[in-house]
Amino acid sequence: MLISFKIKNFKSIGEEQTFSMVAANKKSTEDMCFESGTSFAPKLLKVASIFGPNGGGKTTFVQAMDVFRDFVLNSADSRRNAAIDWVKPFKFDADLREQPSEFQAIFVHDGALYQYGFAVTQERVWGEWLFTRANKPRAKLSTVFERYYNQEKDPKDPYEWPSLNDTLIEGPKEGWQQLTKSNTLFLSEAMRGNAQSESLVKPFEWIQNFLRIIESADRLSRGYSAEQYRSDEHYKQKIQNLLDSTDTRIKSLEIQKEVKTLSDFPEGVLDNAPPEFLEALKNGKVINYKITTVREDNLGNAVKLDFKEESDGIKTLFCLAGPWFDVLENGYTLVVDELHNSFHPHALRFLVNLFYDPEINKKNAQLIFTSHETSIMNNDILHRDQIWFMQRKENQQSELYSLAEFTNVPAMTNFQKAYLSGRYDALPNLKAL
Repeated sequence: MLISFKIKNFKSIGEEQTFSMVAANKKSTEDMCFESGTSFAPKLLKVASIFGPNGGGKTTFVQAMDVFRDFVLNSADSRRNAAIDWVKPFKFDADLREQPSEFQAIFVHDGALYQYGFAVTQERVWGEWLFTRANKPRAKLSTVFERYYNQEKDPKDPYEWPSLNDTLIEGPKEGWQQLTKSNTLFLSEAMRGNAQSESLVKPFEWIQNFLRIIESADRLSRGYSAEQYRSDEHYKQKIQNLLDSTDTRIKSLEIQKEVKTLSDFPEGVLDNAPPEFLEALKNGKVINYKITTVREDNLGNAVKLDFKEESDGIKTLFCLAGPWFDVLENGYTLVVDELHNSFHPHALRFLVNLFYDPEINKKNAQLIFTSHETSIMNNDILHRDQIWFMQRKENQQSELYSLAEFTNVPAMTNFQKAYLSGRYDALPNLKAL
């Protein structure tokens, strides 16, 4: 369960920005939040949204969470001294251009609280830290490890380790420490070394399995939903129910799985194909799903359509369906960018409301999404502490702030109307041609 996520000096984000899933509204109803099990943040939100103009920084926020996750999972595989080329510091400030980008998540997993983060440039990791607190009366925050780059030290051993907790870290921690390269994370290296300590395994497990990122609903691979529908009767029924409930009028789908190899493509077609695609073809690992939707004509006869003939909204809905129910059933935290494209506002409301349904969301799954669809900005579906805004300031930096910060907003305010009238800023500054 995500409590907060902090970003500093990444792309359009310069100064530190913090996003929170802590329920700040005392009137938040039980269906909109849940007990976290920790006194640090007793109630957490099930759903939160970020609105703002194009170029305001919403996508940067989602990308920051995505690179945070990816670096934790994969940095140990980096070659020594290889550039960390995904790091993109804020370019419009001479000081920030030379400083590290910083990311930190605070979350609850299996009853314990974790605070994990790192600071990184394209050349090296400048800092990494992990703290934890058990869910026990009067429990204190304990340092699992800290690691910081010191320019004054010997270049062969430039890191200081203020803490490497003997009690919380079991196993050959000194060996993992020596194997951790300047461009990799200690947490990643320890996990590759088969760390068994709960203080390392649990935060890595949450980042790997419980934090799910979809950078754009429009660019989803349909393979996951297709495989669930084709091979899992449980998920097939859930996906079909979703299609029925949103009035797609699709009676069923026929899905054929095809494994592609090099011999399936005519000569010359793959001349400009990416090397990784060609390698996958050689290993017979490129899978294609042929999807046919089945509807009925005015006489009740079955009419079949190629999936390509369906509307963008239906295609996006189907592609989202598999991941959506996977998240709800397992209690994951899902982050989706642009959860509005191709959707009718009622379909968007329907998807969001699934997270409020206690019969469907039994494990406290969370949804964080960015959108331009302001009709959902309504008191019966989003409270003030669930609405965030992101905009570019005069200095080109993205600013993230919550509607809950506006203390003079009456409870029954029409949030959409107030936002579109400019009351909360974060609107495009349109000028006449």
